[in-house]
Amino acid sequence: MIEPVGPESRIVRSGVSTLFLWMGIALVVVGVLVGVGGAIAGLVTGDPSMLMMLILTAIFGTAGVLMHLAGRRSAVRLDPDGLIWRGVFGRSRSVPWSQVFRVEVPQHPREGRTVALLLHNGVRLPVNAIRMSSNERGSWADNGYLTAGNEIVAAHQAWLSRTLR
Repeated sequence: MIEPVGPESRIVRSGVSTLFLWMGIALVVVGVLVGVGGAIAGLVTGDPSMLMMLILTAIFGTAGVLMHLAGRRSAVRLDPDGLIWRGVFGRSRSVPWSQVFRVEVPQHPREGRTVALLLHNGVRLPVNAIRMSSNERGSWADNGYLTAGNEIVAAHQAWLSRTLR
């Protein structure tokens, strides 16, 4: 998912982060529907135990908000001069394009599960905000991951073309 930020900046998310954004909203909606349904059922039947469904509203609502925030937090901001990213946990990291030799977008989990920056000093720096999807069978390069990785590559190439003129 790509969001515009400013005239020359944009936010890029992997498929997993985008999924978390929408699943969070869906859980909040389900929580509200369960709460409204429980309140209506309690009023219609006169059974106060139906109001216990409000507890489910709080659970679904809290889980949905936390999931949505996790999806929003895990992102990469592409600027003309570099990129800034943060995963679900941890601090933000930033690297100017001038330090980046190459952007690697692994196609197979054996090559790595995250987009990585190969710096001029030889350090390979994983961009943990852009990860492959995974399940109990393993990881794979989904469309959201590949799109986000290709956006980072394109931003680096655009910087290279501007500086080599």
